[in-house]
Amino acid sequence: MPSQMVVSVVASDRNAYVQVSTDGQQTAWIKFKDGPSAQAGARAIELGIEDSTDITLAEFFNRWMTYHGVPCLGSDTVSDYLSVMSTIVLPKLGAMQLQNIGTSDLDAFTEALSNEGHTNRRIGSALNILSSVLGVAVRWLYCTSNPVATIDTLRLANAPV
Repeated sequence: MPSQMVVSVVASDRNAYVQVSTDGQQTAWIKFKDGPSAQAGARAIELGIEDSTDITLAEFFNRWMTYHGVPCLGSDTVSDYLSVMSTIVLPKLGAMQLQNIGTSDLDAFTEALSNEGHTNRRIGSALNILSSVLGVAVRWLYCTSNPVATIDTLRLANAPV
């Protein structure tokens, strides 16, 4: 971890951003829909800086819901994400540390879901939601990459239903 990381909120009437700087050098700007969402996002980033190395997917998802899902997304979207994550994703991947989730884990995850009779569409939806959650984890500096972005979802989409 860098020696000095600073998280600050920059807000105007129309936009709100969180700026993350490392050793005095700007490293990231993260856009939020409004000032309160940016404040919540800044807090989540600060928490991530403190404990990102051993946070699990389940722990991060709870934080994601608090600081991103509820403040930034519509209620129907939040409900869909919560349903898919709690019934499909978290039972299989929730105990894993974010940094340890890799493509082989995702391949095993999709295979297990397929063996359980989930449709390719449902599996694809779960992967899309997981990718969205992990994308925020990367932007908030909880992990360095989003492994869902590297798997071959076309293979899944073209498989027989």
